[in-house]
Amino acid sequence: MTRRETLTEEEQLSLKNALEHIEELEHLMKKRPVETFKSLLKMNIPMELEIEIEGATYALKFNDSD
Repeated sequence: MTRRETLTEEEQLSLKNALEHIEELEHLMKKRPVETFKSLLKMNIPMELEIEIEGATYALKFNDSD
């Protein structure tokens, strides 16, 4: 079975909605980073946070099932 090279209209709408939510999350992280981060942790969803310190990047996993 071959894969279609384009998304269906429904998939395109889902992608558009997801991107809009990412923009909202970015806005909240800039406006109220501590409160937003605390709320994300309470949701108990798997997340990965990358932190850059003095040129080195560290990845932290939260609520991971491993």
